[in-house]
Amino acid sequence: MFLRRSTLQPNDSQAVLEREQLTLANVQIDSWLLQTEPATFERVLRMVVAKYAWRRPEALELSSSECGRIYLRDDVLGRPLYLSAACSASACAVIISREPRIGIQIVSPQEADALIPEIEGTICAQERDLLASLTPPARRRALLSMWTRKRALQQANAVTSLAPLQSIAVGLGELALELPDSFGWLDRWRVYGFSMRSGELGSIAVYSHDQFLGLGAGDRRANVKKGTFAGNERRH
Repeated sequence: MFLRRSTLQPNDSQAVLEREQLTLANVQIDSWLLQTEPATFERVLRMVVAKYAWRRPEALELSSSECGRIYLRDDVLGRPLYLSAACSASACAVIISREPRIGIQIVSPQEADALIPEIEGTICAQERDLLASLTPPARRRALLSMWTRKRALQQANAVTSLAPLQSIAVGLGELALELPDSFGWLDRWRVYGFSMRSGELGSIAVYSHDQFLGLGAGDRRANVKKGTFAGNERRH
């Protein structure tokens, strides 16, 4: 998939971050992956967003909705940028887009024992039917995958309130099975699953558009080549 692992050393102000650009459901999204401690996440998030605003990280005025969605009101083009982020114990994934209805969630299999009892409480009848024929290892992985889909959709539609996870029915493909009325048209939503080399499972949810929504800003500093960050070539 598009997410790649990079290394962030403690107290390293010039951390190397991994960037990849992709288009999902006609919405252009920049994805970033980094390895960081939760305490440094806000600092690194500002480093990422500064690439689009063409301002110093400390000068950014990030806004937050009542539901916890973070966004930058004006980038270098005077247009809002919307963010969604998720963290495991060792990695953070951030997506940035012009579409406000985006969401991401990642989970490490090492967290399964603690999470699965909670996940079981959010599974609805339609989802239980899908899980019934799976072997125990496959069911365990499917539960984690479904949870990331539910959480990604919940965050993507967090405009005025958070829909209960029990009201969001998902399968293991790109289409949800059933969504609350607040989501609008069911067939306009897409959910994309991915796995990371370090073992995390993840999902991205995005609202589909007939027209292409592009970022149009990005890193405009001189002598920074396309596909690089802070002058460093992306490592594959």
